[in-house]
Amino acid sequence: MSQFFSFVEKHDCFNHWVKSRPSLKASELKVLFRLLAHQNPQTGRCDPSIARLSEDTGVCRRTVRKAIKGLEEREAIRVLLRSRGRRNKYRIVDVARKLSSNARANGSKTKEPGFPKEGVMRSPKKEKKKERKEIGGFQRPHSPINKANESEQAHVKQKRLETCALAVFEERGMTLSDLVSIPSKEFQLVSEAFVSGEMTLEHAALKLLELTLGPKA
Repeated sequence: MSQFFSFVEKHDCFNHWVKSRPSLKASELKVLFRLLAHQNPQTGRCDPSIARLSEDTGVCRRTVRKAIKGLEEREAIRVLLRSRGRRNKYRIVDVARKLSSNARANGSKTKEPGFPKEGVMRSPKKEKKKERKEIGGFQRPHSPINKANESEQAHVKQKRLETCALAVFEERGMTLSDLVSIPSKEFQLVSEAFVSGEMTLEHAALKLLELTLGPKA
């Protein structure tokens, strides 16, 4: 079972490999795109058959197998289960998370030790009391659990928007590739507006359609 990618994560993942050097082969990009499209939005499973990938990409099965091997070698995907006559199970590597973890690892090695600022040092308790007074009260700060719940709710809403947008696009004879063509920054702005309540679900989906077709959509 692979981790579910949001639209923005799919967009960023695909474009990372489009711009990567050395570049991926055209067949490898086609297979990667279809794997992203086949990822189940509810379970995160990604297990299309070789025959299905061949049909979707328009290349022969032998080329699909070579593309999968090439994507493995570049660490774009991982094959969790190989099965002859059945569907393989794939895991798409989260490139953004991998790069950020590498950056943190490199930063921790080179980070200079911090030094306290000049002046009188206050105890942690006094510092907390001072911060609460400055914001006008002794209200309890947001706990990590609350922040985690808010993040989960935002993620659920974003998945709802992706599902609704795909339905609107399919009504116009469009596909996931048309949705992916929207710049990730613009999609993120619409998604944030829906999550915050500034846009309804229908309005946000139509706004994404407008970004693809133009203002007359």
